[in-house]
Amino acid sequence: MGDNNKKGFTILELLIVIGILVTLSTTVVLVINPVELLARSRDSKSITELKNVNSALSLYLLKKGLSLGVANTVYTSLPDASATCSSYVLPNLPTGWSYNCKNQQDYKKVDGNGWIPVDLSIISIGSPLSIFPVDSVNDEDHYYTYVADTAKGIWELTARLKSTQYGFGGSKDSSAFDGGDDFTRYEQGTNLQLNPHSFEFAAYADSTSGSQNPGWYHYVGAGTVSVLTDADSPNFLRANGYVWNIWQENIPFDPNVLYELRCRVRQTTDPIDLAKKNIFCGWTGVADDGTTLVNTLGANVNYTQHYHAASLQTLTAGAGYTTFIGYTKGYGSPNGNGSMCPNPSSPCKMHANVRFIRPVFILNYNGGDGVADIDFIISQKR
Repeated sequence: MGDNNKKGFTILELLIVIGILVTLSTTVVLVINPVELLARSRDSKSITELKNVNSALSLYLLKKGLSLGVANTVYTSLPDASATCSSYVLPNLPTGWSYNCKNQQDYKKVDGNGWIPVDLSIISIGSPLSIFPVDSVNDEDHYYTYVADTAKGIWELTARLKSTQYGFGGSKDSSAFDGGDDFTRYEQGTNLQLNPHSFEFAAYADSTSGSQNPGWYHYVGAGTVSVLTDADSPNFLRANGYVWNIWQENIPFDPNVLYELRCRVRQTTDPIDLAKKNIFCGWTGVADDGTTLVNTLGANVNYTQHYHAASLQTLTAGAGYTTFIGYTKGYGSPNGNGSMCPNPSSPCKMHANVRFIRPVFILNYNGGDGVADIDFIISQKR
């Protein structure tokens, strides 16, 4: 006869076992993903180092009349025999801007000859840094930058965060909440709009399609753009005619994160054909290969994209700026939304094949000859 006293697992015991397995699986994922662990360690180090440099520069600034560096220059932590960093393939800069590198022997010095052109030895209490830190990888994709304006006594430091934890949308997101305008970089300084690769158009640089470098690629449209300033905005981009621009740097998309995208736009002059002054602002989807575009229907095309902040909108010429706000979270089944989602409680969806996102804006659509201005594109994790 069988033993009727044998018992199976209770529901509580099964739940405990499942909980243990989930914990173990998470641990295993971390253990077998050394790339992410190294990226987290690097990002944490970068955040600390830029804070330390920023503090040292603040002490240095207590001495009046000192040079912070040459304006319209991107100083990089990359060592190079060429003062203009010509040994590296770096993102395009706006007209009038240049890169600056120091040689291998000097680039970490804090005596004014290092990659940051500031002499910390003049600080009366002694230099708070023995060397200027550099990115632990320090290659074309991982380096620090420094931009300054001596006349105004301002500067900005940046580092690109690579881990999913510290990067945009991560659980310890340190780029969207640092007070800067670039949600793809960690920023420190006294003016966080100085870097020319800016989402608030302090300067504008054309990028190359598919380069995956920071910068705007003019995808289509016969219009021209220029950076201007007025009483309503210290820096804005003016589109004279039809302009369709896509940011070229891939930003990892986490379907579990609620993204908020803001675009501030105004129509300055109407086109002759009033039907050709539509405004779009949102995300361009990119597949896991980092190159193939994914629109709301899953097609590899730039149009019918995820215009979650502004889609086919028109503004009254001369009425001033309007800020469009859209929210994005999760995947569709499989299609994404191409229309606007201004309510965070009802966010838009990305197509199921999207793994990366890039901001996109379209002004004077389609073929319009009007004039429209965009002040910024800003995104943050909610």
